[in-house]
Amino acid sequence: MQHTYDSAREAAEELLRNAWNDATTAARAEGLTEGHAAGYAAGHEVGYAEGYAAGRADCPTPDPDPEQPAPERVQLGIYRGNPHERPLEVHLEATGVLPDFASLYVQAWGRPGGTINVQAVDDYLSRGVGALITVTLTGGTITHRNIVDRTPAAMQQLDHVIDALNALGSPDVWVKITLDHEHDVKSNPRHPAYSWSPTAEDYIGAFNVWHAEIKRRVTRPNVQFVYWYGYARRDYIAQILAGIDRPDAIMLDPYVFSHHDPGTTFEQMATPQLEWLRSQPAYDGQPIWFAEYAKDLTHGEDAVAEFLTDLRPTLARLGVAGACYFSRTKDGDIDADIFDARNPRPKALAAYTASLKG
Repeated sequence: MQHTYDSAREAAEELLRNAWNDATTAARAEGLTEGHAAGYAAGHEVGYAEGYAAGRADCPTPDPDPEQPAPERVQLGIYRGNPHERPLEVHLEATGVLPDFASLYVQAWGRPGGTINVQAVDDYLSRGVGALITVTLTGGTITHRNIVDRTPAAMQQLDHVIDALNALGSPDVWVKITLDHEHDVKSNPRHPAYSWSPTAEDYIGAFNVWHAEIKRRVTRPNVQFVYWYGYARRDYIAQILAGIDRPDAIMLDPYVFSHHDPGTTFEQMATPQLEWLRSQPAYDGQPIWFAEYAKDLTHGEDAVAEFLTDLRPTLARLGVAGACYFSRTKDGDIDADIFDARNPRPKALAAYTASLKG
């Protein structure tokens, strides 16, 4: 243990008031040497002075603690449609500020695979807005097994994705990308996409091919490859986590749906899911993000406003790096659009805006 000059002086004064044995013991307890104890305890002017001087030499004032970097600010993002729906403009008009990041869903739907709109993503990045991108094969003509087998069509699509990532500007602004978010949902036999969806083994293999190629070939800084799940099936997610190569971050999608308890708070929604993830042997301490979250407005606007209050400190307490509000209304799924001017939700919007600016 390192002591300051003052602690050496205080120890010396204490030693002068003690008997020799007690002085020696106390000196050792303070991290001083037995010789210094002798000088202090003898009570001689010279002995005290020499002992104190030696104590100062042995107990230099430590450098001030280096300034600790401030914890990274929790990031708040938005999904309100893809770029042609002007989500950033809608957000800016409603709140007066841009989100920290926005998500983009690149869908296949009948094509070999979706392509990243470089111009649109560049527009986000140039305004300091991070981009969370998922490229999904659902409904397309390329399967995960094709990626595992590295068929020409599958690799051509991956080439397009990598070229798009390398073409993006604003390298100081982050981009996070994944292959097929919420695969645990899409591969559920009760899900309409099940006839397309592959096995867990196929998804793990395809994920690892994309992960390896993007890590090897993307030269733009600030690009991370992430795993993003929907939290529908714990055993299945655990299987995926155990099989994929280590992602840079883990994304998940907690919700308070209409069938959930209307009194569910943000922390009550999040805590069980976070505890489960952190208990998994395959979880390696990566940053955790909520790639989608919302509370259904059928629970009442007051309840949703409370849910959206003080988001940054709440997420910080939970140890979550960022969260993306899913501001959409999807029949039979979620009513969460707080930006719809035709159906205004002023209390919920005000709470979200205060959290964003906080």
